[in-house]
Amino acid sequence: MAAAVAALGPGTLGEASVEDASRIFAHPLAQVFDLQDESGRAIGRLAVRITHTADTAGHASTPSRRLHRIAGVEMELTVEIGRTRMAVRDVLDLEPGRIVELDRSAGAPADVKLNGRIIAHGEIVVVDQDYAVRITRILENAEV
Repeated sequence: MAAAVAALGPGTLGEASVEDASRIFAHPLAQVFDLQDESGRAIGRLAVRITHTADTAGHASTPSRRLHRIAGVEMELTVEIGRTRMAVRDVLDLEPGRIVELDRSAGAPADVKLNGRIIAHGEIVVVDQDYAVRITRILENAEV
């Protein structure tokens, strides 16, 4: 559930129902999450589908039909916490324990990139001993 909230944001669950789940899992707007036990073994799956959202004025909004056609296309999402430039001789001198300083200070937002384009900023968090990013700002016009 925490992964679903992290990916989709907080919301309200609708009425529970008992039905064939294959239709829900196959829906193009469904987000599917694996449920894992303490050892990381998959013990089930959870499908979440947003059926109603509202804009800031309270009007219902629906995604464009054209975007639904490509909703299943996978793209590379990367999170960049910083960069540095190094001479080849310095790269060749790298060894375990060596510290490489980056161009950002601790606590500075990380860049979230989709296929190399910055689409958002976020903060690095730890979820079940894995690194994750909490989105803090989505950019209106993706930067190059």
